[in-house]
Amino acid sequence: MEEQNKELAKQYKAFISYSHSDNQGEGRKWADWLHHALETYEIPQDLIGKKNTAGKEIPRQIYPVFQDEKELSASSSLSGSLTDALDRSEYLIYLSSPKSARSTYVRDELRYFKQSGKSQQIMALILKGEPEYGDTITEAQCFPDELRYHVDGDGQVDKSKPEEVLAADVRIPHTQDEGFTSPEAYRMHLHEQGLSHQEIKSRVDEYKQRLDLALLKIISGILGVPLGELTKRDQAYQLEKIKQKNRNIKRIAAVIGVLGILAVIAGIFAWNQRNSAVRNLAKSLYASGINKLTESEYGDGAAYIAEATRRGDDDAKLFAHSMLAVQDDMTLMPNINVGNLRFSPNGKWLVGWASSGDFTQVLQVWDAINRKPIKQLGQVKTKQARYPSFDQANRAYVTTVDNSIVRYDIDKDKLETIRANPDSTFLTISAVSGDGKMVLFKQMEKLYLLNTETKQEQLLHTLSGYPLETSYFSPKLDLLLIGIAHKEKNEWLFFDITTPTPTMKLRKETPYTSKPPAFSPDGKQVALFGNFGINYYNLVTGQEWTNTQVNTAKYVGFTTNGQLHAGNNEQIAQLNLTTGSVAKSTALPGNVFFISPLTKMLEQDDMALQYNSPNWNQQLVSSDNQTFIDNVKAAPLQLAQYFEPNELIVAVPGITENVAYTIYKDSKSIDELNLENGTKTKNIITAPENIATIIVLHKTKNLLVKGKSGKTYFYDLTSRKPIGKAIDAQPKLYIFKVDEKEVASRTGKNSFAAWDIATGKQIFKYEEKAEIPGFTISPDFTQAILVGLSSWKIVDPHSGKVLKEEKGTLSSGRYSNTGKYLVLTDNNGSTKLLNSTDYKEVFSLKTIEFPFMMFNNADDVLAISDDADHMRLWNIETGKPFGQRIRVSKYSKYFHFSEDDKQIFVQDDGNGLQFVTKIVDARTGNILTMPFMNQKFSNIFVLPGDKKLMTIEELVLGKTVNTWEVPGQVDMSNEQVARDLEKFYGKKYDNASGAIFPFVDTTGNYSTWYFDDPFLRSISPSSKTSILEILRQNYPIKTDANLQLLAVTHIYHPLARAMVANHYSSKPEMQYIGQRLVEVTEKQLLLIKNNELKAEVEKLLNEAKSKLK
Repeated sequence: MEEQNKELAKQYKAFISYSHSDNQGEGRKWADWLHHALETYEIPQDLIGKKNTAGKEIPRQIYPVFQDEKELSASSSLSGSLTDALDRSEYLIYLSSPKSARSTYVRDELRYFKQSGKSQQIMALILKGEPEYGDTITEAQCFPDELRYHVDGDGQVDKSKPEEVLAADVRIPHTQDEGFTSPEAYRMHLHEQGLSHQEIKSRVDEYKQRLDLALLKIISGILGVPLGELTKRDQAYQLEKIKQKNRNIKRIAAVIGVLGILAVIAGIFAWNQRNSAVRNLAKSLYASGINKLTESEYGDGAAYIAEATRRGDDDAKLFAHSMLAVQDDMTLMPNINVGNLRFSPNGKWLVGWASSGDFTQVLQVWDAINRKPIKQLGQVKTKQARYPSFDQANRAYVTTVDNSIVRYDIDKDKLETIRANPDSTFLTISAVSGDGKMVLFKQMEKLYLLNTETKQEQLLHTLSGYPLETSYFSPKLDLLLIGIAHKEKNEWLFFDITTPTPTMKLRKETPYTSKPPAFSPDGKQVALFGNFGINYYNLVTGQEWTNTQVNTAKYVGFTTNGQLHAGNNEQIAQLNLTTGSVAKSTALPGNVFFISPLTKMLEQDDMALQYNSPNWNQQLVSSDNQTFIDNVKAAPLQLAQYFEPNELIVAVPGITENVAYTIYKDSKSIDELNLENGTKTKNIITAPENIATIIVLHKTKNLLVKGKSGKTYFYDLTSRKPIGKAIDAQPKLYIFKVDEKEVASRTGKNSFAAWDIATGKQIFKYEEKAEIPGFTISPDFTQAILVGLSSWKIVDPHSGKVLKEEKGTLSSGRYSNTGKYLVLTDNNGSTKLLNSTDYKEVFSLKTIEFPFMMFNNADDVLAISDDADHMRLWNIETGKPFGQRIRVSKYSKYFHFSEDDKQIFVQDDGNGLQFVTKIVDARTGNILTMPFMNQKFSNIFVLPGDKKLMTIEELVLGKTVNTWEVPGQVDMSNEQVARDLEKFYGKKYDNASGAIFPFVDTTGNYSTWYFDDPFLRSISPSSKTSILEILRQNYPIKTDANLQLLAVTHIYHPLARAMVANHYSSKPEMQYIGQRLVEVTEKQLLLIKNNELKAEVEKLLNEAKSKLK
């Protein structure tokens, strides 16, 4: 009887009404598809708990959904059960087809649902046929009368009252034909019809968009969220999930998963079959580790890789170094949904609900700093979890399964019920005062204020129609501000709560905004803002004003001395409190606020605060339906970051790893940038004219300088003096002889020439009567390929003799580094590797029309595009491909062999969502490192020695020159690397059993860079310069470069924040920025373990606070 009553009480989000003939056949089981799609749809986190257009709270999931085949047992009374289910369903979704339109059962379901007064809660999903509203009805009619017309209380259809219905369409585009439940099913259907690949792709892509849109249209109707908003949020949410999947260590699954685990293992063994059994065991362990990483079992993966390192595998050791250096520092919070979690105000605790089965959740408390669970309150349970609220004493407030309000004091481990709820009427907590003496809660449509000390509660306000409501207590706890969201406006209620009976002092309306209000320190002044500008209210004087000019403000706030500021990424304004006019507007360094989290810290946006700790050093990450705590820090392995203005044209590496050369717009000079300390030597070389570009010749240590006029100049980088005579040509591309002592370029549309760099003397000039569309020259300058519109030929550029000529069109051609081989590709992607002495074919292959191709330094390996996203390695001696395909970015073809040809540096675009740089094995194509440098750059250079990388990044305002350390530069024993990896990831391989166990070791020495205090250690594993040295060298802040390094590169370091806070606190027009940074950095003090550093940070913060008074 108890189970029966429980089932009778079950409420359904939706009822699927359909003809069973529309739920049959492969790819066309529409009811099954919709039932699964609705119940498993992940509602974007930022919508959950918010109010929809009807004023109702958006649920965590669309569950349950009624489908008769899944809900009714064989012994059920069909008629009675369906009627009960219809009564208990909020929405009805009609699967529309000619068959369902003629089904008596379906029409009765529609009639009954409308008869019960829920006509506006019906949606249709058109499967096939045509909705016909006219007098003429055909066999294609898929909307029955019960759907098209009004049904009265007696169940009669009134054809004088037509009714529209929200409809989504999953038919084949441009037809009345039935579609498919998946794009893949439609693809198979088209393939059977014999259509071309391109036509199939085009049709499937169009249909997928229709299917996705139809589902979102149904979901938007159920959730009460406008389709446009849901579509935007859904896309953003899905994209964010994919991005989070690709974060640091999780990217390894994407990078290696596409290769196939069996192929990876096969590749690892292919080149090492002759090795000993011990060596092969190490390779086997390494392969097992990679396999585990692709399955997201990071601890087990690290354990296998550590043991492979211990057994002497160099590849495993390099990978272990990269895992330790990248340090994907995420800790799993099992069974907790990220939407139910909140940080305490001091950032010390995380409180949320953990699933305990049977739709029940239990309250759990975590130590956020150490990322460990410390308490599970088994007596505090709920079935409708909402995130907790806190007071300023960091006590958590939640509602329990019977809707009582309880308070948990974490520091004292004290739980108390502050409002019992005998009748279990549903309620939610809206706001808690800072001192914890008052709680605003909502029950039904009423807002009550509870005094937690006297336990008295008073009805404050009755809402109409369950609108979205947000409430705030002022800092002095004398004012309660309630914001009620209506369709196009916000209603604001100002309550004086200093008296025993709270009274409404003010009632105002503003255009709709979701921004939190700004209170003055004394709580007597309030500023409301949004895209309408700022509305200001002085509750003492009654003064009010509106400023519509600052409608782009991202943040508004009062300083401790009572000044009101408003700002965005570009500027901050100080407002006149009497008139509301802008007293002073100050431009902000654009790069600082566009690319750092500073603006988010200033905004105090509710959405950002849900996922970021109050000190902005931790964030909550949701991935694969799991929740993680992530320690946020500076980019791993980044050695330096130097900001350059928009005028920077080119920055290229110098002849040593520590310098780069830069040129600027409309300048004749070349500057030298020291990549270790950022110092710049001006005008090391001055050209006769403004410079267009420069090229460093590393073999001869010379510099090519191209002037704006087209002339080319050469300089000796050691003496910095000019070489030879200027070359007057029309260069679009320079071709250098293998020894870099000669250079060739185009001299006209139908000619090209070569010159001796040392003297400027012309060596040869080749000229045709007709235009030469394209050409390239062999590295020894003895041959040139000339490509025409319908033929191509190879000539001796010195004598003009034709060496080989053929009909046909070439799309690509390239000589190997020594000139021994020549690769030619035609418009169909057919490619031949020729011997350049007799032009005999070495081997042929098939690629894309415009492949990316490169030879290794020894000229015995060809790397060439296998498709637009992958490179394939070919052994020139055998003429066969080997190893794995290597994924690259189609947008940034960066592919560089190391000097010893053992490794390849590659940039991968991660399916276009996230750019990463990685190192792969040039012998197997297997990945050797965790992906690092996780962003897209306009240029990437491997610096001399292959130990550092230099990148150029385009910013909103200007560019940055970055240097990075290649993983594996630390001199450590195999045993130490293995132990460090086991320690960091907490797992160890057991040799005796072959199993993985938790790593327990209290005697080991873990003093390497990987375990050093990140606030104190050197900037990279191999660097001798500490982060503190770098920060102190840039303070006091005198230049934009100082500010950018502290406020962008090292913004997560407490000393850098304190320095920036002190800097802005000394500027009256920007003191709000300083004040917010002081508040955030003070909460970061809990993370500082070193007493000297903590004292230095506190001193700077105290200086800043004294300036803010």
